[in-house]
Amino acid sequence: MILLVVSSSAFAVNSKTETVTVVRVIDGDTVVLKDKRRVRLLSINAPEVAHNKVLIQAGGLAAKKALQRMVLKKRVLLHKDIEEFDKYGRTLAFLMMPTGSNVNLELVKQGSVSVSVYPPNLLFSQQLLNAQQMAESKKLGLWAMQAYETKRIQDIDKHEAKHWGRFIGEVRRIDSTNKGFKLWLKGGAYVWISSKNSAYFAGLDEYLFKTIEIRGWPRKWGKNWSIQARHPSQLVVLGQ
Repeated sequence: MILLVVSSSAFAVNSKTETVTVVRVIDGDTVVLKDKRRVRLLSINAPEVAHNKVLIQAGGLAAKKALQRMVLKKRVLLHKDIEEFDKYGRTLAFLMMPTGSNVNLELVKQGSVSVSVYPPNLLFSQQLLNAQQMAESKKLGLWAMQAYETKRIQDIDKHEAKHWGRFIGEVRRIDSTNKGFKLWLKGGAYVWISSKNSAYFAGLDEYLFKTIEIRGWPRKWGKNWSIQARHPSQLVVLGQ
């Protein structure tokens, strides 16, 4: 049995809306509007398509095509949350069809994308996580692909995986600093939780000596690999 650990904090809603036209789909989670703004779809992550020196990832083209079918050359509603822009200056939003359909959510339901919650933007997060659990159980889209099967955190050097993935490790120690927390895993990697995000985690001690699945982007800092966890949905406790 897999237990999905999710904070019980109330979802913040402070949304602004506007009607726009999508003229281009860059990939499975980014579009361009008629007024040339780029919109990054909130709370989801699509595999990369080939651009610059970035190679295409498994499922990247399928996710782009799925989004194209839904929104290209169509009028949609931008539904914003707390933060209006990301660090690249892109508008952050959910795309809503005139019928009321949530495009971000539909992509998750199909298994075309994974959920990636970035606090304080928590709007629709529980619906997205529920939809992802269903897509996983049915092995839809990404969840049927070998590239997104779980890997042992001890083997991370062998895979040299710097893109989004799923890794399994046992939490052996938790260190606290003034900047955040390190959940040290057997093998020397750690999960990093910054102080500003720690409030979203119900309690870190519940992970101690547990085997967990970590979902995110591995990065190497000095001798150690780490994965930043911004939201508890990235940490799945196994065997309960």
